[in-house]
Amino acid sequence: MSRHREEVRQGLLSVGLHRQAFLDEWGPPAQTYAMPGGTRVDVNQFGGTSTSTPVMYDVWAYPSRRTCLVFYGVRLQSWTTGKVDCDPNHTAN
Repeated sequence: MSRHREEVRQGLLSVGLHRQAFLDEWGPPAQTYAMPGGTRVDVNQFGGTSTSTPVMYDVWAYPSRRTCLVFYGVRLQSWTTGKVDCDPNHTAN
């Protein structure tokens, strides 16, 4: 976890960082959102599909850092910088 915290501290974002590192270094996000992301297909040992489950992502907004983080479970999946509005349901006119 210390490596993850150091990367966050230095602003070196990368896929797979643990969300606790952001909480430890940046504090709690200003807002959080749930964002559906399609479905995950599970493959059984014979190569066939066994189930498909909906995927939900957590979006964390840090407007003061102009950063939006997207987590799947506890791991960072993607991010956007230079944004203040991270609401995935917001539509611009």
